[in-house]
Amino acid sequence: MHKFLKNQTLVLLMSMLAGCNETHTYSYLMQHPAVLKDEFTQCQASIQKTKEQAAQCEIVLNAAANMMTMMNEQQQDPEKFGQRVMDAEAEYVKSKADLSVAQQEVDNLRNGKAPAAEIAAAQAKLDKLKLQNDELQQEIKTMLAVLGMNSPE
Repeated sequence: MHKFLKNQTLVLLMSMLAGCNETHTYSYLMQHPAVLKDEFTQCQASIQKTKEQAAQCEIVLNAAANMMTMMNEQQQDPEKFGQRVMDAEAEYVKSKADLSVAQQEVDNLRNGKAPAAEIAAAQAKLDKLKLQNDELQQEIKTMLAVLGMNSPE
């Protein structure tokens, strides 16, 4: 029993330590301003960085600069920024509909035993639409994060 407890404690400590070195993507940082602020502070505070830390700090600094730009845009013209959010959301709805149509087209071609080249072309179109859809979704989440930072709550 004692050995089991020791192993569990070791696993717990290792998982906690692994969390300390967690790196975040640009998209994650843009959608989580509090994490971005913390990471930015850490990057500014550390003098000597490993190669990995320097690479992460480059991502953090880039995200921080872009976040500041978006915050300034929102503060300078809140209505224009709000319209930008609504336009992106409308584009996202259209993108989701286009994605659904493209998926149906791929499914129909596969079920109809269409030539491989035709299926591949339809799949490439679908993949491109998925990527655009994901990018739009990330952009919307980022803009909403900016709005959340500037809300009175």
